Amino acid sequence: MVPLKYSNIVEHDREHRLMVCPHADFDHWVNPKGYKFNFDHMSYYKECGDVPKVRMTGNPDLTNIRFLDYKLTDKVVDNPLVWKFLDKWFELPHNKILHLVNFWEPLIPSKIWDSFCDYYDGRENVFLDIHNKNPSESVEICMEELLKIKGNWLGIDYTHLDANPKQVAIKNQYNENIGLVLENPKLWPYGRSKTKVEDIR
Repeated sequence: MVPLKYSNIVEHDREHRLMVCPHADFDHWVNPKGYKFNFDHMSYYKECGDVPKVRMTGNPDLTNIRFLDYKLTDKVVDNPLVWKFLDKWFELPHNKILHLVNFWEPLIPSKIWDSFCDYYDGRENVFLDIHNKNPSESVEICMEELLKIKGNWLGIDYTHLDANPKQVAIKNQYNENIGLVLENPKLWPYGRSKTKVEDIR
């Protein structure tokens, strides 16, 4: 049986998770008013469920982070710290999942997605788990955009979160291009999961 997500091969628990939104949100719910992304005084959480209750500040220890939930928008496309933070985490040798998620606007297609593809040329110890919430284009067009990714990654999963959610395995754990649309009737529209991902087959 094909697993729902190939990225699940990188095992992690809450202590190995980190959620970072490197920009201010409209209602100051995720980050404080006037927030500026800064390594020494960063706003971060363990996971999305902690927002807004358990916000931490400072410079998080990345050495044990196996799952980085990174919220991106075109508003940070010209901020070099956004990429330097990823560089710092990518340099660590352990296998890891980069969970790329859009914030406010679709991730694919977007300027920030183009910049990500231009900046990075693959990481053999990084599995990309991409969530595109409220996409403005069809899954077929977004899959064409995904082909802009260069280099060898540990694998790539894509979740297209429109009114009829679809999960697409772009590369499996053997780095084979498969472009397989995985049926997932247990995903609710716009990314609300009815059950744990691990339980869906």
